[in-house]
Amino acid sequence: MFSFLIAIFVMSDILLACYVDSTKIGENSDISKCFENFVYQTLGFLTRFYTAELRLFIFIQHLITIKFYIFAKIFFVNYNLYLKNCVDKMAFLDLNIKLIQPHTLSLIVTYQCTSACPNCCFNCSPVKSKKMTYEDIIYYIDLSVREFPSLKTVVFTGGECTLIGIQRLAICIKYATDKGLRTRIVTNGHWGTTLLKATNILKNLALSGLKEVNLSTGDEHASFVPIDRIFNVVVASQEIKEITSVIVSIEDNSSHHLSINTIKRKFNEFTERENLSDIDKRVVFISSPWCVFNKVKVYYEENAFEKVDTPTKTKRQFTGCDNIFTGININCDGQLLCCCGLAAEYSPFLKSGDIKHHNSIKTLYNRLFDDFLKIWLYTSGPENIISYLEKKQLKENNEHPCIHCLRLLFNVSYIEKMTKLDKSLIHREIFKFNLKAAPII
Repeated sequence: MFSFLIAIFVMSDILLACYVDSTKIGENSDISKCFENFVYQTLGFLTRFYTAELRLFIFIQHLITIKFYIFAKIFFVNYNLYLKNCVDKMAFLDLNIKLIQPHTLSLIVTYQCTSACPNCCFNCSPVKSKKMTYEDIIYYIDLSVREFPSLKTVVFTGGECTLIGIQRLAICIKYATDKGLRTRIVTNGHWGTTLLKATNILKNLALSGLKEVNLSTGDEHASFVPIDRIFNVVVASQEIKEITSVIVSIEDNSSHHLSINTIKRKFNEFTERENLSDIDKRVVFISSPWCVFNKVKVYYEENAFEKVDTPTKTKRQFTGCDNIFTGININCDGQLLCCCGLAAEYSPFLKSGDIKHHNSIKTLYNRLFDDFLKIWLYTSGPENIISYLEKKQLKENNEHPCIHCLRLLFNVSYIEKMTKLDKSLIHREIFKFNLKAAPII
C-alpha cells in the first residue's frame, strides 16, 4: 500500500515538473491552466484513497464491536490486498463524509452590467453581452428542484440581473415562486432614477413573487450609479409589503470613502430632504467584503510570515472558508462554481464543470466533496493552509480570504507540497469537516 503511495507521489513530481517546464510561470492564466487538472485529479484521488482507508478502519471497528473477532482478524491480515482491490474497483473510493445539502440556487444570469467596477468579482461591464436565455433559467431551476429537494431560495444576480429585461425577470421570479421557492435579486439599483420608477418596477417584481432585494453600492459602484438611486429603491420598498427583506451591501475596504456609516448618514439626509417617514426594520445596511484584484501579487513577501515554535502547528487566528459548499452557483456560461466567493471566476479550479454537458447538477456538486483541498479550505481556510505549507505563521492582515485563496491556487510550490500531505492530517480534516457540516445537513 505504502509503496503504491510512494509511486503516486513520484509520478506527481514528474507530472508537475512537466507541467511547469511547459508553462509561462509569470502569467496567472497559464499557471491556472498548468495545474488545474493536476490538482483536481491528484488531490481528488488522494482524498478518496485515504478516505477509503478511513472507511475501512471504521468498518473494522464496527466488526469488533459486534464481536466478530475471527472475521475481523482475517480482515486485518488481508487488509493491504483488500485496499488494493478497492483502488482498482474505484466504487469503494467515495468519500466517507456527510454531503452538505444546498438550500440556495444562485443564477448569474448575465455578465453585462451598467457599471464597470475595476475589481468586479465577475469582470462585468456594459460591453459584456453574455446572458442566460429564458430557457436556460427554467432548465436550471427545474433541474435543481428535481435533484435537490432541500432548495429553499433562488437568487438572480449578475452582472446586473435586471438587464435580461424586467418582464423576463418577473416571469422567471414567478416560475420559481410557483415551484415553492423564495426569490431574491442582487442589483446595483441603476433603475431607481426616480422614486416613482423604482416603485413601479418593484411592484411588478413583487406581484410575481419577489421577496428579497439586495442592493450593492460603495466607492466603485457609486462612480457609475448615483447613491440616490439606491435610496429611491430602499424607500420604494417600504410601500410594498410583499418584499420582506432589503439589504444594502457597502464595499468594505480600508481605502474606501463611502463607509457604512457614511452611507447611513447620507441616507438619513436623503429621507429628511425628501420629507420621508422613518424606514422600518426590513432594511439592513451591512459592510460587504471587497477585494482589490487588480493589485494582487501571486507570491508573498518574506515579512508576511512569522516563525512559530512548532512549525507544523500554527496559530488558529484564521477560520475556515464559509463560501464553499454554500449552495448551487451557476454562472452565465452554464458552469457550476465551487463557491460563492469573490475568487470563483478567477481560477478554473473553482469551477466544477459544464452542467448541460453532464445533464446533471448533482453529479458535479457531489464531485466537489471528492476533492480534499476543497474540504481543507472549508475546515481551515486558505490562510491556515498556507501557514501549514510554509511551516511559518501567516501574520494577521487586512486582506480578504479570497486573495489568499488565489495565492494558494496560483503557487506551484504549494500544489506540489499538497500532493505529499501526511495521512493523519487528511483524516483529521475530514473528521473536522463532518463536525462542521453536521448542523447544516
